Amino acid sequence: MAFYNTSGRTVRWLETQSPQLPARHGYRFNRDWDYLKEKLAAEAASGAKRG
Repeated sequence: MAFYNTSGRTVRWLETQSPQLPARHGYRFNRDWDYLKEKLAAEAASGAKRG
């Protein structure tokens, strides 16, 4: 995975880390990330149609 600044403006990056989740009873909330990915893709597609 990679992140790219495509805005042409300065980017501030805040990175936090924590210990790895345990093998059992740990939650990563992939559903939330999948929702965000779909929402951003839909917004990008609607922006491409307008512009």
